[in-house]
Amino acid sequence: MRRFSISRKLRERFRAPTPLEVEHPPPIPPSKARKWFLRIASLLIFGGLLIIIFKEFLTYRFSGVVEPEKSVIYSTVPGRFKPRVKVGDDVEKGQVIGVIENPVKKQEIKALRERIEKLKELKEELLTAGRKAVKREESLTLLRVPSVKALEKEIRVLEGKKRELLMEEEELKEKAEKVRELIKKGYATLYDLAPIENRLKKIKDELAKTEVELEKAEEELKKTLYLARVGEPPNPLLPAAASVESQIEQIKALIEKLKEESSYKIIAPFKARVSYLFPPDSTITSGEKIAELLKERSYRVIAYVPPKVVNKLKVGDKALVKLPSGKVLKGEIVKVRPQLILKPFFLVGPLEKRELNGEVEIILKEGEDAVYENLPVTVVIPKLQLKLFGSGS
Repeated sequence: MRRFSISRKLRERFRAPTPLEVEHPPPIPPSKARKWFLRIASLLIFGGLLIIIFKEFLTYRFSGVVEPEKSVIYSTVPGRFKPRVKVGDDVEKGQVIGVIENPVKKQEIKALRERIEKLKELKEELLTAGRKAVKREESLTLLRVPSVKALEKEIRVLEGKKRELLMEEEELKEKAEKVRELIKKGYATLYDLAPIENRLKKIKDELAKTEVELEKAEEELKKTLYLARVGEPPNPLLPAAASVESQIEQIKALIEKLKEESSYKIIAPFKARVSYLFPPDSTITSGEKIAELLKERSYRVIAYVPPKVVNKLKVGDKALVKLPSGKVLKGEIVKVRPQLILKPFFLVGPLEKRELNGEVEIILKEGEDAVYENLPVTVVIPKLQLKLFGSGS
């Protein structure tokens, strides 16, 4: 008959514990659920360590602040500033923010206007004196009652006399030239040339006198014809009055030019809010800051970067901007200012020192309603990006 035997495992399982085992029981082996829990916890801890390593060693992280896009307007002319708006007002594109008045130009305009008034008085005096001269000329003309035909006949006689004198002068010049040739050959003397030259001199005097009489007769004929057509002689001072009128028009044009220079308008380039204005009724110099505008719903991020890192960054580098809500926005560096300044107080942590930093300006590539002015943010720039696309390239 076969003997019944129990396996060793069963015997170990159902045997009674010894006194030592009762006092110090063996550890209970872990269950499968506990094993999976430990595995998952280990993975989470390992992943957290990787994230910390990535943040610390594979990325640059800087503190920054959101600022609205600004437009600074500088004065191009000196003068006294008179604003049309106040700080905090919203302005539309093309709206007049203020006016710069130049007191020197204002004085010049005032002096030119006084000059115009004097010229107008002079013009009126000339026209009045000319009308009086016209009346005197008219009375004399009426007493003479010159005939147009008589004047035309006188002009024809004078023109005929002028032609005869010119012909005689030409003949005497030819004759004098022949006598000079005979003198050179010894066939004539200076006594033969003297009468000819004396006659030429008399002819020149007669020609000058005839031309004066002819000019006077022609002027008299013009006056007579004008009087016959209009009924009164022309105003002799009308050209002088016209010259004065021309001076007045030139001064008026100069005044218009000075008006533009004396009152320079400051125009808003876009829809914005006024954040700064030069003190009202104060004298401003050329090149001085006169106004600052904040563009509506247009923001930029200013990141404060340590000196060792700011020289590694360049315009065009990509950046990530993390908002306090946890939202991450894409951005691009548009300005790098390596000049060192102190970081603002509200961006300095409780355990940090307020040190000198450079500035990096970042423009956001996407809009976000949660972005607003003076919002503190975190700027992340991957180090791998700077190594692959170095700032020196």
